[in-house]
Amino acid sequence: MLAVKLISNPAAAAEISTTVPAGKWWRIVAMRFVLTTAASVGNRFPALTIDDGTNILWRAQNAVAQAASLVVDYNFCPVGNPFAAPGASATTRQHQMPDLNLGPGSRIRTTLSQLLGTDQFSSIVIYVDEEGGEREAVDQPDQA
Repeated sequence: MLAVKLISNPAAAAEISTTVPAGKWWRIVAMRFVLTTAASVGNRFPALTIDDGTNILWRAQNAVAQAASLVVDYNFCPVGNPFAAPGASATTRQHQMPDLNLGPGSRIRTTLSQLLGTDQFSSIVIYVDEEGGEREAVDQPDQA
């Protein structure tokens, strides 16, 4: 079932982090967030990390820095734009991500180099195809 997950804005200078709830499986259809950088001088390179609670499944860092005093809309999806990186002043950035099925306890989080005092993540939305119930682990041999 398709579902929209609205994630609360973290405090200023804090990262985004959300966890797939117990008993649920998510396939991410798309994700977006806005990063507003403070006036403090410095380049920020936001990264999105997806892990199973222990092991990193996928991580991508923005190749183009976001400078001070900018508002940039970041968009991720399995069919995102894999082509040329945007210029440093681009206000929208598209990223391609793998098509992953995430089990309970999996996390979706940001890591931002040079996170400064009043940098703020906001407008965080994750579109998921959500299933409930138990699943068998992938790539496990049958136990006879």
